[in-house]
Amino acid sequence: MTLIECSVCVLPQYQGKGYGHDMLARVGKLLAERCKQVRLGVVTHHRRALNLYQSNRF
Repeated sequence: MTLIECSVCVLPQYQGKGYGHDMLARVGKLLAERCKQVRLGVVTHHRRALNLYQSNRF
């Protein structure tokens, strides 16, 4: 299976409420079940995104 790159964002008014964490955990589980490799990119100065990804073992 091939996954095309996509972008997902959480609107500022919803940040810090766990929505991004829940979404990433669910999507990560689905991808892990179906894909051999999953890659994730992030702008290195985006500290909140880095923390989110690291807390989900990316």
